Amino acid sequence: MKKILNTLAVILLLLVNFTMIKAASFLTATSSSKTSVTTIGEQFTVTFAVRNSTGISALTANFNYDSSKLEIVSSAAESGFALTLGTKLVVDHTEVKSGNFNIAKVTFKTKSAFVLGDSTQVGISNVVGSDGFEDISAAGSSVTIKMEAPKSTNNYLSSLGISQGTLNFNKTTTSYTVIVDNNITSVTLSATAEDSKATISGTGTKSLKVYSNTFNIVVTAENGSKKTYSVNVVRRDADGNAGALSTNNNLASLRVEGCELTFVESQLEYRCEVDNLTTNIEITAQPANNKATYVIANVEELKVGDNPITITVTSESGAEKVYIVVVNRSNNAPTVPIETVKEALSTTTANEVAIKNPADGIISEDIMAALKASGKKLLIQGFDEKGTLIYEWSIDGSKIGTPASINTMLIYNLDIDPTIEQLTNYAKGIFLDFEKNEVIPEGTIVKLKVTSVYQDGDKVRLYYYNVTDKKMELISEDLEVIDGHISISLSHTSEYFITQSDLGNKGSNSQNTGFGLNMWIILAGIELLVIIALGVLLTRKSRKVSQ
Repeated sequence: MKKILNTLAVILLLLVNFTMIKAASFLTATSSSKTSVTTIGEQFTVTFAVRNSTGISALTANFNYDSSKLEIVSSAAESGFALTLGTKLVVDHTEVKSGNFNIAKVTFKTKSAFVLGDSTQVGISNVVGSDGFEDISAAGSSVTIKMEAPKSTNNYLSSLGISQGTLNFNKTTTSYTVIVDNNITSVTLSATAEDSKATISGTGTKSLKVYSNTFNIVVTAENGSKKTYSVNVVRRDADGNAGALSTNNNLASLRVEGCELTFVESQLEYRCEVDNLTTNIEITAQPANNKATYVIANVEELKVGDNPITITVTSESGAEKVYIVVVNRSNNAPTVPIETVKEALSTTTANEVAIKNPADGIISEDIMAALKASGKKLLIQGFDEKGTLIYEWSIDGSKIGTPASINTMLIYNLDIDPTIEQLTNYAKGIFLDFEKNEVIPEGTIVKLKVTSVYQDGDKVRLYYYNVTDKKMELISEDLEVIDGHISISLSHTSEYFITQSDLGNKGSNSQNTGFGLNMWIILAGIELLVIIALGVLLTRKSRKVSQ
């Protein structure tokens, strides 16, 4: 009986422990840095997370998004997980994770098929987690992204009125002075926004003290940007005086977006240089006297070349001073990241756009198609480890036939193959190893820095190493070094040699017109034979004399 009781006790303890083990569980959550977008190419990041986890080390789910409307820009694992992303989202961890944590982030950008009024979802479904012992199913989650019209930036007034005195309104003039008689103890300010979606604060009935009374009317655009209109109402004293009006019409500060100006109060003219992609610029100013007003006569859009912009400061007494900022919009090729080069090709007024050669050297087919459509030139610039420009491709979009990707990678001064060294007679020069391109667009020019070997005014030859025939073929001659560079025109890319030496059409079995290494060896052998023969003759002659 005692044994039976002990057995029952053990079974009871096991049952209790079993019932205390909780089934593993977790929830998923999906969020986005933006839930609405307004433009094509706009980026946002979606975060996938686990919530209330009792412990998981891996998760697999269907990865859902509309590839016709969205394009993946990048993806990254979170919280120490490893990420595999395709039609499924798979994450793994070396440890079991509990609680709340992120598992992955994916950055998207919108495509042209995502039109105004559309919405799309990004999410995961058929979610299965694992704690290393069992699989645990969980509900999926998603986030909705909407394409909406951009919010208005219009924070102008269309009208500004005052119940007493005279106010000559102009929407670009933000400061006013109105003088009223002593018997006027209050005024009513009224205003109407140019955009019905903007809001206005600061209007209504205002009490006046003698002399200066400054009131601010703030216009807030739909997107939150603000503009302040200031009205200084001067109430005369009992003797009819409006007070001692300030004559200070200086600026205390002047800032131009994208330019570093050293502002000096007494300096009235400034110059600012911007790149070709800059089409408008913001100028802010602050009068030295808070009773002065100012008007910035900005331009709607910068034209290529000089754009004079005036800032007229009017003192409280009515004296004016004009500051001028000349903004020069360059017509030179703007340098842009490769990620935005297609947009730059379609928007710039310059004939060229420059990019830094990507790490893999590949200029994709879609970039080449955009270049062809623009008819512009694309400059691909290669730099050494010190940041010095050592080569630059120039591809003419107007001469591209069928767009195809090309590889623009180029390496200088490789260890030269002994066969090539022999073919060049060990001539002094620069060896160029291009990535292989069977065909490149017509009219492509590569500008090469050659100051490591040559100087301005030198004339050099360009040879192509024909691997099949094992010979050096002359491509160009009399290439002059100008500003440390030569420019070569290519129809394909392979291995080339720049030298001042005339190699002829030298193959591995041909004889060079000059004295190569082999010729010197032959001559040395002949000379040795001559010396030996002379020695033999002299020895014989000496023996005859002695006899």
